[in-house]
Amino acid sequence: MTWQARARSATSRSLARSPDSAWCSFRPASGGVIALEDFCPHRGAPLSLGFVRGDTLVCGYHGLAVDCRSRPDNMPGQQVGRFPPAHAFPVIERYGFIRVWPGDLEQAPADRLHPLPWAESPTGPMASDCSISPAITG
Repeated sequence: MTWQARARSATSRSLARSPDSAWCSFRPASGGVIALEDFCPHRGAPLSLGFVRGDTLVCGYHGLAVDCRSRPDNMPGQQVGRFPPAHAFPVIERYGFIRVWPGDLEQAPADRLHPLPWAESPTGPMASDCSISPAITG
């Protein structure tokens, strides 16, 4: 198993959904990136259809707010103390990408991400803001 590059850091929005819809990521106000299973612990709705409020990701279905530690924080009209946490994925933001470890948290050593000195260079290929867009044909 290895760290998987899932999104470019520079183009990552405050809330993003993975291409395979298995997880979503959000940028809390306190900084960093959090990766969670795209499944609300309340009713199973996709968390990626919600919005970021401060340090929480709020589900768009019933308003369950999940905090940076993947625990239910609050929900309108509900006590959330017994709600299960959302499944969190280990995440590293390095070399211009958001990388997710899809397996067990205990088996996610950061040193398994191979060093890429060229990617940290201010003049290297990752310094460019260029993006490639598909051609639109009519």
